[in-house]
Amino acid sequence: MIAGGDKVREAQEAGADFVGGDEIVQKIMEGWTDYDAVIATPDMMRSAANWVKCSATRIDAEPEDRHVTFEVAKAIKEVKAGKVEFRVDKAGIVHCPIGKIQFDGAKLAENAHAVIEAVLKAKRQRLRASI
Repeated sequence: MIAGGDKVREAQEAGADFVGGDEIVQKIMEGWTDYDAVIATPDMMRSAANWVKCSATRIDAEPEDRHVTFEVAKAIKEVKAGKVEFRVDKAGIVHCPIGKIQFDGAKLAENAHAVIEAVLKAKRQRLRASI
């Protein structure tokens, strides 16, 4: 969690593993990768932008992504619960992790099925919205 002010305490209370401001950004820029997701408050995006510019990592400031938000506790709980986002590129290829290397085959298959269901659900919703 990249935050400042009162949001640092809120993030710690919500169970964030690592919380800080510029020092977390600096640590990441120096090569630290011991994290699964990065959440930032909008007021810290200036600092986070420096890291994003010089890395392959991308933080989207889109509200639906919940990676940049003042709703710190909610975002942390969603990530801790296993929320995974997927992206579709111009060619229609879906990019999404389905597990970690230590997962067995059954768990990976279950996760892959859940991703397929989520993609189909999103597709159905988009079709309904366009009608």
